[in-house]
Amino acid sequence: MEKQTSPFSIQDSLAAKGAAILLMLVHHLFAFPERLHGVSYLSSLPMLPQASHPTEFYLGQLGKICVSMFLFLSGYGMMERLRTWTGSRLSYALQKAWQVLATCWIVFAIFVPIGLIFFKASPQFHFSVVDFLKNFFLIRYTYNGEWWFFQTYFILLALFPTLSLLAEKFPALTLVSSLALLLFSLQFRFAHNLLLHQAPFVLGLIFSRLSLFQKGAGFFSPQRGQHGKITCLALGLFLLAYRARSRDEILLEPAAALLVILYSIHAARRFLPLGVFLAHLGQFALPIWLTHSFFCYYYFQHLIYAPRYSILIFTWLVLISYAAALTVNRLRQWVVPKKSKLI
Repeated sequence: MEKQTSPFSIQDSLAAKGAAILLMLVHHLFAFPERLHGVSYLSSLPMLPQASHPTEFYLGQLGKICVSMFLFLSGYGMMERLRTWTGSRLSYALQKAWQVLATCWIVFAIFVPIGLIFFKASPQFHFSVVDFLKNFFLIRYTYNGEWWFFQTYFILLALFPTLSLLAEKFPALTLVSSLALLLFSLQFRFAHNLLLHQAPFVLGLIFSRLSLFQKGAGFFSPQRGQHGKITCLALGLFLLAYRARSRDEILLEPAAALLVILYSIHAARRFLPLGVFLAHLGQFALPIWLTHSFFCYYYFQHLIYAPRYSILIFTWLVLISYAAALTVNRLRQWVVPKKSKLI
């Protein structure tokens, strides 16, 4: 990968997606000890002072910001694509939805029958036509709880024509309104996911509309060492506050996600081999998202945790999920023609 000179390129976006998917794997491997059944791991990291859990647990808790990272990048990328899109906003959103839905259905067709056939004794995979159809159309997610995100994502895609228009005409008001809705996610639990995660999506729209990456282009220069030091400090302060897990923790999530995106891009540009790795992994972010939890939770948990040491477990899940993603991507090329691919 060549050195990037533009403020925020497609390679930068892919590198940030790669960082986000790694955080997701850490999150699901180590943040939920109650989900481990007959398996355990040995920590590969030193304990934090006065910590009651292994360091991997806290890294896993931090990894939850991967969702906000993906939504920010999605909002930003979709708004940027509108600059050259010749069709309507609705047609763009529908084409994007089809691209994602087709990948979901490919993974569904591969992995769900495994559960229905070989794990049918589990209540989770008890077959009924109604449950099957609800899961297939992503109305429910009982076959894989980590698919909850796609309900929220498709609602945001449905709202995209309106949100993008508001961001274009009234960027400041749209951002303030989005942050106000973020506050209500504490009160309205039935709409918590949507109210919480619309904020990073809208923030991505606003960053594109106001060209904020271009205005802060100095940050992206690998030669600007002072920027890296300032970013590290800011990142640490925000994430320490985020880890405090107070009632107002959600208010920090969009900002924390943005900081991790900025830091991952800066690191990817400064260390080119890392940038190549993250950008390549970012190309497979969606199929890795859809498949990895089948391995680490539902079907092959003993296999995933067999290496025992946390760093080896993490590496093993990355490799297996990547291999599955290659297969899914090959099948997706048959279902979704290249001409319909959106960047």
